[in-house]
Amino acid sequence: MQKIILMIGILLVGGCGNSDKVKLLEEENKRLKAEANVKLLEEKLEKAEEATPTAKPVKELTLREKVVGAYGAKVGEDTIKIVLLENGIIESHQNGNRLDDTKWSISEEGEIRFYESGRRRGDIQVWRINTDKSITEVAFIRNGKRTDEPRQLTLKKIK
Repeated sequence: MQKIILMIGILLVGGCGNSDKVKLLEEENKRLKAEANVKLLEEKLEKAEEATPTAKPVKELTLREKVVGAYGAKVGEDTIKIVLLENGIIESHQNGNRLDDTKWSISEEGEIRFYESGRRRGDIQVWRINTDKSITEVAFIRNGKRTDEPRQLTLKKIK
């Protein structure tokens, strides 16, 4: 009888050990399933990101690129049109007639400078860039001396 009780005790102890092992195996199984699910979700996300077209970042225009274009105004009976080209040349027109081409640049102060040619060679017209994309003549520079422009001619951007 003692042997039977001893055997039952051994089986019970052995059985208890198995239930702990079963619990450990079940926990390990749950952990592995969770890892597999995470890996599967990561793969799906990666495929979705690859399939989604990425937007190209918008290039911020430089000040020079912003002012390139045509400007015009009606001054009395005259129609004035200037075209600021990317290569730094200004095409000037008055009443449909093309005038001499000159050069332009952007100063360190963020102003547009028109470099006169012909009889006014060496003079510089200074233009301000307005928030509405128009430009206004604000000064001229002659012999290195800047003088404010009293008439303040404004040209609207055409294109």
